Parts: sequence; structure tokens; C-alpha cells
Amino acid sequence: MKNPNLIVGKRPDEVLIYGNNMMLIDEYLWFDRHHGIISAYQVKKKDVEEHFNIFRGVDMLETCGQAGISACTVLECQKTGKSRDELREYMRFVFLGVDESRFFDYAIEDDVLISIGKITSYRFRQMTLDSTLFKVDQNFDYHQYFQNYTGEDFHNQSLPAAFKKIATFQNMVGRAIRLSKLVTA
Repeated sequence: MKNPNLIVGKRPDEVLIYGNNMMLIDEYLWFDRHHGIISAYQVKKKDVEEHFNIFRGVDMLETCGQAGISACTVLECQKTGKSRDELREYMRFVFLGVDESRFFDYAIEDDVLISIGKITSYRFRQMTLDSTLFKVDQNFDYHQYFQNYTGEDFHNQSLPAAFKKIATFQNMVGRAIRLSKLVTA
């Protein structure tokens, strides 16, 4: 994964360095190391069971967080010259916090969610993102929409009416930590 553009078309389990039991990304739609990352997820039955058939706010946060971890993983691989599996041998990514969360709507099973994470800082293995989560009309071809997407499009964030904003997260922070620094029980 030496070229960060290779994230588009990769499966999330080929990028993220933790297991896929709680994977809340189906695919990566766009990535630019200087701007951010865009991913998609279709809400599954398992995500809403025992939660009143609603995709919870904490899961919305996790969806955006996993996109950020994916971007951080790719950038760490590029910076260190190591593969994802090599990185997994000595590093883990941890969520440190979020300054502000706002929820405008909800999601249910089969809804397609688009996470747009703007990288605001990436230094010393720590990444900060501002993320917005959208619900997309079922008939909208979001693959086609992002096919020729550019950094300028990302910066302008002009999106079609088929995108309905359902949540925003400001200053989401995550960091890659060496396993030797983690205390295990």
C-alpha cells in the first residue's frame, strides 16, 4: 500500500488493521492525502437489531472514525514504507475524542451512508478530521458521482440534493500508538 490512491477499490478488511466484526465501511469512494477520505456503508440488519431498528449515533460516529483510521493507516504505511500487515505487528490506532457531535436525522436498515472526512491535521501519527455523514437516496448512483471527483470538488463540498446530512463530527482525533506503549491486562 505504498501509493495512497490504492485505497479506492480495496476492501476495508485489506486496509483497517483490526478485525471485521464491527466493520462499518463497505467501500472507499475517494481519497486524497491532502484533503480527506470518502467512504460508503449500507446499514445492515445486525446494526439495528436490539436498537429499536435505528442505526445509533455512536455507530454513525464509528463509521466516520473508521474512515479516518483508514486514511491514517494508508498514510502511516506510506510514511514508514511498511505494509498494513507489517504495521499491525507493532501499532494500533486509538480514538482519542471528538469535540462536537450533531445529529440531524437517523438511519435504518438498508440506508446507504456516505462519510466525508476532511483531514484537518496529520502529524506525529495523529490525525484530526471534520466529518459529515450523509444518507443517500436509494436510486442515486454515488459511484458514478465520485468517479471523477477532485480535490476542488471536495473543498467546495457542493453535493447533489440526493445527499441528506444526518450527522457532523468536529475535531475527531485518533492516533497510532506502538503496542509496546499499550498496557494489557
